[in-house]
Amino acid sequence: MKNWKNITLLVFAVLLLIILFQNLDPVRFRLLFWKVPVSPVVLFLSMLLTGFAAGRLTRRKRG
Repeated sequence: MKNWKNITLLVFAVLLLIILFQNLDPVRFRLLFWKVPVSPVVLFLSMLLTGFAAGRLTRRKRG
């Protein structure tokens, strides 16, 4: 069962990398009053790290 989990995760990671590297043109990111051109790869990684940090800060202890 664990092997299928790893294979599925690897497939999703490869698909995500393909999609990200096909979209390398900068996008305009608006934050309050600023408009900043940012690569989608940088934007995705910053969102991923922010979500990971929020999950770690709000996690509950089991049992």
